[in-house]
Amino acid sequence: MKRALFLVVLGALGCGAPPPPTTPFSRAPTCSALGGLLDLQHAMRGATSSTDATGLRLLARIDEELGYLANAEDAPVDLGTLRRQLRERREEVVTALSSAAETRAALEKAEGDNVVERAGAALRHLDRDDAGSLQRTGAHLRAMSLDGTEALVAALDAHATSLRKLNELATPFVDATVAPDPVRLTVEKEVDALRLRCLTAIDTSHRIEARGGAPRTATVVVAPALPDEAERLLGQPRSFGSGFVVQWRDHAGQQRLRIITNHHVMGGAGEAEVRLSHHLDDEDAEPARARLLRSDPVDDIAILEVTEGGEQVAGAGLTLRPDAPSEREVVVAAGFPGVGRDPSYQVSEGVVSNARFGAPKNDRDGVSAYIQHTAAIDPGNSGGPLLDKSGAVVGVNTLKLRGRENVGLAIPTPRISLALLRADEPPRFDPHHAEASCQLAVAALGDPAPRYAELERFGLALYEGRQAAAGSAEATAHRDRLGGRPTGALSVLRAYAYAALRAELDDVGGAVPFTPCRNLKPEAQGFTAELVVRRGPPWRLVLAPSRGQLRLVHIERPGDQP
Repeated sequence: MKRALFLVVLGALGCGAPPPPTTPFSRAPTCSALGGLLDLQHAMRGATSSTDATGLRLLARIDEELGYLANAEDAPVDLGTLRRQLRERREEVVTALSSAAETRAALEKAEGDNVVERAGAALRHLDRDDAGSLQRTGAHLRAMSLDGTEALVAALDAHATSLRKLNELATPFVDATVAPDPVRLTVEKEVDALRLRCLTAIDTSHRIEARGGAPRTATVVVAPALPDEAERLLGQPRSFGSGFVVQWRDHAGQQRLRIITNHHVMGGAGEAEVRLSHHLDDEDAEPARARLLRSDPVDDIAILEVTEGGEQVAGAGLTLRPDAPSEREVVVAAGFPGVGRDPSYQVSEGVVSNARFGAPKNDRDGVSAYIQHTAAIDPGNSGGPLLDKSGAVVGVNTLKLRGRENVGLAIPTPRISLALLRADEPPRFDPHHAEASCQLAVAALGDPAPRYAELERFGLALYEGRQAAAGSAEATAHRDRLGGRPTGALSVLRAYAYAALRAELDDVGGAVPFTPCRNLKPEAQGFTAELVVRRGPPWRLVLAPSRGQLRLVHIERPGDQP
């Protein structure tokens, strides 16, 4: 079934620049320290909401937070206590993982053929990754008093103890019923307060050049550019959404064509094709192309830059209104909802019905909330602009509430401005980020049944050269055991790459359980590390930036290395 989303392209192009600002945040000093802090807060909250942060994934959570702490060293927030706490917790987790690896090896050794034959019924439903299952099985065998199973019972108990220790270390990260850690809670509150001060004061009017014109001239269709193989595997028509063009002056004073849309419109893609409404009926018209600069899953905003065909949208450009709209103020929604499989331009009028939908009590201006309005929006309007009667953008449409008539929600312009400023910052990855990505990839490769969502650190390049292996019976069996559901074409492609790698690992007995990545080293384009396998020397892993994140992009078996 075709997904129709609404994407708007923003762009910036021009000359005659004034003296460039000294930093991306020079006119928003309260925002200058937010970059690393917001990433840190997102990592902290993502870990808190996770249902699985044990073992290697717990180590990855800690490493990711340490990486963003390194990016926020100059922040006006006391992070020293949190840093010390995380480092101490990391040492505890590494020690606990080592113990779990030893007790798992002892358990596997104790499960000799003759023992399995005698204790087969008791072991049939054993979950070796669940402390409760291990403990119950040990108790059952102890009650049966079977000769020769003493070592197995002891191994079951020892491994249960190791897993309970890992679960205990993970509790502050995953159990919302436990009292929040005061150190983490203080940091989150301070970041929230700093973010609110930034959004209340932010002003990017000096960075945007208005080009005027009707909404139709600056609202665009954006179709995320996905690998052909991904679309073939998904078996669905290509998705599209809406966006709008902004003429943006970057921190160096250069005019750029920026595209603003929703994070969910991009669907993980790193590029998109962009079309104006008058190009939709021209089959010979080549679309412009844009690359993703930054995508924020929390605010659901994505910023792109036009890289090819900029002349198509160079004359367009909307402005961002810095002040919030008033309730009952007339607003206009523009975008390209789908008609059948094709986008169709639509403009609709309504009023602001709640200027502070979902705002906390301390946010009097509603900058951290949503604009609720009655202008009609449909599937495909996501990412499109919400405009006032003068044509200035007051928000970007993000969703429509189901079960209610004409209730749309838009993200206010201060958060769009913050996203534009952050798009001028290049992503920064340090060894802790690499450790996190590596542990998450290795955890998935060692998990009997990971979830689709746990394959996000697999780069699409892993699928290249593995097309045939990905379709084998062995790989299909691994893919069928994945939990959850794919979120799109890229998720499907990662699943095929994962399954092919699992089939290769089966030849060497798989990855050694509870064993972190080894010998992480920085390289010119990323990092390398080692995956410890059961039989034979370690495999070489290569991690590199891909679609805004460090991902596993290449694996070399010892025989494949030059």
